[in-house]
Amino acid sequence: MKVIVLTPVRNEDWILDQFLQICSLFADHIIIADQNSTDRSIEIASKFEKVVLIKNDNLNFNEAERQKILIAKARELYGLGNLLLALDADEIISADSINAAGWEIMKQAPLGTVFFFDKPTPLFQFSKALRYKDGFPLGFKDDDSEHQPTLIHSTRIPIPQHASKIVIHDILFLHLCFARPNIQFSKNRYYCILENINKSSGLRLRRLIYSYYSLKNYLNGEYEAINPLWFEAYDKLHINLKKFNEESYYYMDFEVLKLFQKWGTKRFFNEPIWKFDWEKCRLKAIDLKIEGIPTEQIKKPTLLRIYLVDITFAISNIITSLVRKIRK
Repeated sequence: MKVIVLTPVRNEDWILDQFLQICSLFADHIIIADQNSTDRSIEIASKFEKVVLIKNDNLNFNEAERQKILIAKARELYGLGNLLLALDADEIISADSINAAGWEIMKQAPLGTVFFFDKPTPLFQFSKALRYKDGFPLGFKDDDSEHQPTLIHSTRIPIPQHASKIVIHDILFLHLCFARPNIQFSKNRYYCILENINKSSGLRLRRLIYSYYSLKNYLNGEYEAINPLWFEAYDKLHINLKKFNEESYYYMDFEVLKLFQKWGTKRFFNEPIWKFDWEKCRLKAIDLKIEGIPTEQIKKPTLLRIYLVDITFAISNIITSLVRKIRK
């Protein structure tokens, strides 16, 4: 059984070097599908012996396509029976997981088994982390089952009906999305707009999921103190996972501007995206000579409308929560 990491990449040079250094400690092969990166991602990936670099030339956001590309390439190059681990570049295995007993459990598991892992999300200067102990399906003992992904928020690996499901408790993947919070908030805005366009969720759900633009918004989550062992060995190897340069804008902000150009902004007036200065972002995009950006000033909802929509959905959420408690 080979351990094969499958990772889609688009402009991830801020963390890709660390990700590949660490994946090289436990993976036999790492397949990177680069989607038109304009930063140093390709250069970085090309330095690593275990990396197979392939291109994803799609100009649009499509999780389903990129997952199928990665799985197909793993099967083409290395056959079946391998452990496929579908990881994003900001999902780093904890240092104390490298030699965990869970690897032997996965090795002995039958083909078709799906493996679930906790992805602790460090917050607050890496003092606490959100926990998801039921786990996410990130691993699959490949039996050639068909993958049935969705456009957005897709399960990354096949989960056949016959699959055994095992939670691997002693292997953790640290989700470092808040090592640079602006990136996560940029992603929230972008995904919100994509879900509006693709009608993949309703407005109320979008406002629940994508209204978080401060670490304080995450205080109600289930979090606990960071375990020093998650980072200790990497600190000794001088692999930095805690301090990164922050940027004011990320490529996803510019992608939203392109969608504004195509769809206009009125369609999105009720979305929780208007506490961000889109006009300033537009001017920055023009300065960078990014194509497809609106040429006219961004039209946005009035402050009164933003306030009323916020209040309406806040009251709706309170009522819904009370009703659920009463029904229990």
